[in-house]
Amino acid sequence: MASADVHDDVPHESRREHARRMGSRAKLYASLIVLAALVLVIVLLALDNRNDAQLSWVVGDTNAPVVWIVLFSAIVGWVAGVVTHMVIRRRTRAPH
Repeated sequence: MASADVHDDVPHESRREHARRMGSRAKLYASLIVLAALVLVIVLLALDNRNDAQLSWVVGDTNAPVVWIVLFSAIVGWVAGVVTHMVIRRRTRAPH
């Protein structure tokens, strides 16, 4: 009888709340699959391009493996996306 009392205190979830929670979980898994696919593409692209390339700067030239150029560009793009998201979210949220 004591085990039945334990379950009486747990709030019951409506069908709508359950569907919303499962939808959020599905979106999370879909996002993780897309992220994993993008990381895989970047790694394969980087491994396929191990030869050197010439980078021209304003003050000179540099030789670097394409793999580092690709990885550096991917990281810079990711950071730019995160910063852009933070700025847009900050400017468009409701005032307190």
